[in-house]
Amino acid sequence: MSELDGANFWKSPGSEFGIVIARISQDVRTVVFPGEICDALSLPHEFNRLFIQVVARATQGAPMYYQEPYVPATDRRLHISDMKS
Repeated sequence: MSELDGANFWKSPGSEFGIVIARISQDVRTVVFPGEICDALSLPHEFNRLFIQVVARATQGAPMYYQEPYVPATDRRLHISDMKS
């Protein structure tokens, strides 16, 4: 997984496969993390965290990648931008 640290998933398909990402949609909600994630991160089980679903689409509308990142509670600001090419 360390090879993914700092990776820019929005630009990777274009540089590696010649695919242009035209649109990225992101849905955000709060959830209680699954127990195995809490255990792996040494987090308490009972608190809400952010759950983000990300879908990137090519210019023809075909989905190119899908991500489901979980974001633990923090006092840092999370910026989610409108990403269009």
